[in-house]
Amino acid sequence: MSWNNITVGDLVERAEAEVKTGPFGTQLRASDYVETGTPVINVRNIGFGNIRHDKLEYIPDDVVTRLSGHLLRKGDIVFGRKGAVERHVYITDAQNRWFQGSDCLRLRLLSEANVLSKYLSFTFLTHEHQSWMMQQCSHGATMASLNQDIIKRIPLRLPSIEQQKIIVDILSTYDDLIENNTRRIDILEEMARLLYEEWFVHFRFPGHEDVSFKESELGEIPEGWEVCKLIDLVDFIGGAQPPKSQHIYEAKEGYVRFVQNRDYRSDGYLTYIPESKRNKICGRLDILVDKYGEAGKARFGIAGAYNVALAKIVPKNESYREWLRGFLSMTQTQEYLLGASQAATRPSLNKGHFNFPVVRPSESVAERFGHQVLPMLKLMLALKDKTANLRAQRDLLLPKLVSGEIDVSEIPMPDDKEVEAA
Repeated sequence: MSWNNITVGDLVERAEAEVKTGPFGTQLRASDYVETGTPVINVRNIGFGNIRHDKLEYIPDDVVTRLSGHLLRKGDIVFGRKGAVERHVYITDAQNRWFQGSDCLRLRLLSEANVLSKYLSFTFLTHEHQSWMMQQCSHGATMASLNQDIIKRIPLRLPSIEQQKIIVDILSTYDDLIENNTRRIDILEEMARLLYEEWFVHFRFPGHEDVSFKESELGEIPEGWEVCKLIDLVDFIGGAQPPKSQHIYEAKEGYVRFVQNRDYRSDGYLTYIPESKRNKICGRLDILVDKYGEAGKARFGIAGAYNVALAKIVPKNESYREWLRGFLSMTQTQEYLLGASQAATRPSLNKGHFNFPVVRPSESVAERFGHQVLPMLKLMLALKDKTANLRAQRDLLLPKLVSGEIDVSEIPMPDDKEVEAA
């Protein structure tokens, strides 16, 4: 296979690509943002090839019209100008005609006769590229900063367009399977949430038609249900923090996973500690909450020894575990706990913040709810495992494919059955 070594700047000189900086601050002001409208991709929304939807901002139609040259198209690649220089977003159909933020740079291919934008996106996910970007953009203690000149110097090693298409097809198949699993997990989470609300917020649990209601300090509740302090129903068990000198960053016999709240967002920082130091242990179905940052945020799904930024919330009666998980996962509960934790001089969630009244359902209803929800949770965990396997396989293949280390003709397309066997 023959490869062609060029730069992004070569593509620009041949009018096959263009690089554009986002609108200046004087063009797009803070006062221009609105509650709903066209989404704006800012540096915080840039992931590793994908979009991060947290804290998206929006602009109205008149601003879009005035600055229409910054509308994004499918196939565009967006970089952050400061901080996140090793990351990028590949614009898909879902983000077509979104808006390029002021703190971003856009690479657009004007022709795909010789290079595919999706192929470039995959090459930008390699450690080699990300290290190069950090080296080019770092200036001592100053935050890493990216500009058009650096983007134009990005080295590209390109196989034939036919080989690019095969590589893109292989890697995109992995991404499609990952996305499909992610959607299924989201659907299961939504089903569990709606079922909780139906039973415990609207009181439309099985047999509710035959149950009378009684007055309580929290309003009318079904007979057999009680108002209790949450702290009386659970044990709040804080985590432990072995010294960093005992941390390692690859799995090893005699070590266990060290669970940190950042692990629920990404597997990019796996940490392990000696089994002898595993003071506080959690299973995959145990309920944990953040003590700092997103204090009160409910977590589950990772087994190991959890750190001081997390607390395990254990129901004193196991029949209430899934009811408790549903209650702690409610937006209203998380907002209350976050606000309560921030009221202290040193913001931190503690067991005292659980000293508020809740409506405890009858044990029979809570147990029946658990029987319905638990299979959903187990399926979510199975899908997350399959997704992790897919990511691991893709991440192993990607650098070998785009470097030419392995022949693309030897790589079969992945499917779910292969992943289950992996």
